[in-house]
Amino acid sequence: MAIIIRCRNCKSRLESDADPCPSCGSADKVFILDYMQAGRYSRRIRAVLPESVNSLAQAQLINDLRVTARTKKRRDLPADAATVDYMFPAYLEWYRDHRAPTSLRDLKLVYNAHITRLLGAEKIMGITTENLDYYQQVRLREKVPRADRNVKPRTVNKELNYFSGFLKWCRRHKKINIAPVYYEKLSAPRPRPEILTIEEVMRIIKAADPFYKAFILCLYALGLRFSEARWLTLRHFDFEAMSVTVTQKGGTEKVLPIDRTVAAAIKALRVKDPDGWIFLNPRSVTSECPKGKPVGDIRRALDRVCAAAKITKPVHPHMFRHSFATHLLAGNVNLRTIQRYLGHAQSATTEIYTHVALDHLREASNHVMGRFNGGRRRHNNAQST
Repeated sequence: MAIIIRCRNCKSRLESDADPCPSCGSADKVFILDYMQAGRYSRRIRAVLPESVNSLAQAQLINDLRVTARTKKRRDLPADAATVDYMFPAYLEWYRDHRAPTSLRDLKLVYNAHITRLLGAEKIMGITTENLDYYQQVRLREKVPRADRNVKPRTVNKELNYFSGFLKWCRRHKKINIAPVYYEKLSAPRPRPEILTIEEVMRIIKAADPFYKAFILCLYALGLRFSEARWLTLRHFDFEAMSVTVTQKGGTEKVLPIDRTVAAAIKALRVKDPDGWIFLNPRSVTSECPKGKPVGDIRRALDRVCAAAKITKPVHPHMFRHSFATHLLAGNVNLRTIQRYLGHAQSATTEIYTHVALDHLREASNHVMGRFNGGRRRHNNAQST
């Protein structure tokens, strides 16, 4: 095995990547991995690395990854002996490259707290419906840490959904012959979203200081999740095109329009660094972390703002996103448009807002018709007298 260095211009073989080509003087080089595909007597491979590889160190790193992957494959346990704990670290590495960091963090928490404890010692090929039924029964009877309540069925469904993804990965990527494992999901109807009226949202925005005014506008006027809003930087905004590029749940990106109110609120914060957090937590700026971190929790600040705005109902950050979607539906905006705006992968997720919007329209209708019917009764009573 060797790494071959050639001049990109005249194809001469070079001894080092430090100096230009002695034949033509060009500094552009091509790096080639030269190795045997599967041992001494196998086919010889000469793989030309892409142009983005411009140093011997980068070529060596790529080759090390190739060798490591080949070595790991050789050292794998037989499929019938591999346990969940043995294979899950490799799944986490794959997950790191293919999923969003927030999803990876949640999966690690679920694995370390519950999956390894309840299913970690099980052989993957021996996983059956009984194992998943056992997981459900144990988790439903456990208490949530620092809370006097049992684990919710929706939480257990999410954890087993993670585990089902792991089994699918073992089947596809590790070629482990796992029979399909079917289990009954727990009954967990999606709670109906709580919303604010447009007037309540306006009162909250007016009562907030510039920092939280901008943050709340991102949650409401853009319909962002809390995690999407907190990681925004100036580089995400294009004030000439009046748009913002948001990295959403799952790691994909979406481009949303912004209006002058949102643009003015962001500019009012006077953030200079294009890569600095717009919603920076000042306490997180240290010598070890000079860039700092974005705000992690605004619930206490939101409680103070709501108290100043005389809002009595409990308000949480995600309520602004619910309210925005419901107000769009009430304004006769197409459901498909709202789905793309919110970044929902499935239309069924967006359809939960149709029931909320219908209830509010019904309340408005009842209010109007109640006055109408009451007025008509009063008119009939006056005629009879």
